[in-house]
Amino acid sequence: RAASAEARLQHADPDDRVVAEAAEIAAGECSPMAHPLFGSVEYKRALIVTTVRKALARAMARARRQDPGGSR
Repeated sequence: RAASAEARLQHADPDDRVVAEAAEIAAGECSPMAHPLFGSVEYKRALIVTTVRKALARAMARARRQDPGGSR
């Protein structure tokens, strides 16, 4: 669990900058291991950044659909 990334998102307006920061924080908090068949540490950190950004984008889109006021 990326506690610092979660903390960055709390009480923040989730714009692109905040999402990008949280994704970078999450990648920095993890401890991936290099493996010759499954990728380098750098590759895995880049994959984490991409995965976190996509997951947050989906979560924000879902939240917007459920927001009856459509405030975002």
